[in-house]
Amino acid sequence: VVERLQRAMGGLVERVHAELQPAAEVVGAAIRNKNPDKTPEAWSVALFTEEVLRGGSSAPAALVLSKAGAIFRALGHMPTWQIVSPGPKEGAAGKIVVANIKDVQETIFTEPTVLIASAVTGEEEVPEGVVAVITSDAPDILSHIAVRSRGLGVLFASCFDETVLQSLSSSEGKFAACKIVGGTVTVDTSASPAAAAAPPLKAAASSSSAPKASLGGAPRVFDKWAILDTELPLGGARVSGAKSSNLVALRAAAPAWVLTPRSAVLPFGCLDQALAAPENAAAATTYKQLAASIVPAAHASIPQLEKMRALIQGLAAPRDMKAAVIETLAKAGISLSEAQWPAAFESIKQVWASAWNERASIACGRAGLGLKDVSMAVLVQKVVESEYAFVVHTANPTSGNRDEIYAEIVVGQGEALVGNSPGRALGFSCAKDLKGAPTLLSMPSKGLALHGAGLIFRSDSNSEDLPDFSGAGLFDSVPMVPNSVSSVSYRAERLVTDPSFAEDMMRKIAEASVAVEKAMGGVPQDIEGCWVGGEVHIVQTRPQVGLDE
Repeated sequence: VVERLQRAMGGLVERVHAELQPAAEVVGAAIRNKNPDKTPEAWSVALFTEEVLRGGSSAPAALVLSKAGAIFRALGHMPTWQIVSPGPKEGAAGKIVVANIKDVQETIFTEPTVLIASAVTGEEEVPEGVVAVITSDAPDILSHIAVRSRGLGVLFASCFDETVLQSLSSSEGKFAACKIVGGTVTVDTSASPAAAAAPPLKAAASSSSAPKASLGGAPRVFDKWAILDTELPLGGARVSGAKSSNLVALRAAAPAWVLTPRSAVLPFGCLDQALAAPENAAAATTYKQLAASIVPAAHASIPQLEKMRALIQGLAAPRDMKAAVIETLAKAGISLSEAQWPAAFESIKQVWASAWNERASIACGRAGLGLKDVSMAVLVQKVVESEYAFVVHTANPTSGNRDEIYAEIVVGQGEALVGNSPGRALGFSCAKDLKGAPTLLSMPSKGLALHGAGLIFRSDSNSEDLPDFSGAGLFDSVPMVPNSVSSVSYRAERLVTDPSFAEDMMRKIAEASVAVEKAMGGVPQDIEGCWVGGEVHIVQTRPQVGLDE
């Protein structure tokens, strides 16, 4: 409750600042131009809205909530720290920098850096050179940014003690040595620069020195607009990414009660074929020029990335594409009418265009991949209209324990979880032998739930699930009908009010996850799924990243 009130207060402050400060800047500048002594001073204008907020009820309310949160955390014996990504066993050391992570995600830090971040939305990339991130935010442990941090070997932790955060922020410029000890993070700000002189971590390497991730064999040349998932080749040239092939492999090996959605795939090469159509001839020329000019991870390429996405989203559908896609989807049991085709094609183009987004540019540049080398297939599925969604790592991602799963559950669709929407998911762990009861680790507090229906067009590139590259969440999956949003009332939510219901769900999710790992050859898995009417649906599985060999 306190966390939700704090988020509401933060949202109020942001809205007031957004509405009031621009007017204050305009009026302040006009008054300064009229006054010979140039008053009011610029610094006072910059602080105008902040002082208005301090003079109202929001400042004391925020202080009360902060104190209440600390008291309730102590009474509940809740930890001061939440470990999102453990980083290297020996810890991480570097120079302290205080910044919003989104503002510096394109920065290349030339020395190991400990970033004190005020907010994390889940859309950011950890900047090059950053070896540790400490934030007051609490990203879901299985959100995309958390998964990518573990893949990069970055120590990532949330701190709920304002005194500690203020002390770290005031130590900007100093060197700090961070280490996880017994579920908490110790930070030694008396560390010398020598503490950060160890060989660079994966995260600290520059893109120029980073080992180039392998994209595997060349994609098969285009020969049709869409294929059934059952037609995916088991060997030879690839026609799609690992999302679709993993689901096919899972369906063949998992127990029948582990459900998977039927799907069809727009294979690699469809974008190139669309560009080759006569109606897109001019766009094709511009596409080649832009592709040649874009340098991954370069700030100067951002305008070209925007132009590339706009160009792809402006393509016309080739004449033979609509009938071919609709016919193939029908064979897969997926209904798409001619009247729905324009919306479907817009969704397809958004997926293609996401190969040229800023997140992908940063991550691919770090891995030594060129964006023009990324091939994008589109996996088409019916949206599972989930009551609850979950993500599971079949090896505990914070402890590294391979005999224990860790899972998070949210109300509604899973994007609220993987996209790190504000608030917490229900978190639990469970031994893989399934003999003991699941251990509840966190209660849900996300204020909003997402609900979807219809079709979803999912990115399925040749670069998302590489063994040496963490590509979780880099590219977009687009529902044809936008998700609806509802408020969650936890006093009437069975996940909270009915312990036996919650335990039964946790047990079944754990059982399904163990079955999925077994079906996928015993390799630890990163699983996304849905709960509908007591049944478990798996919509994605991939090898889990960030584990010690």
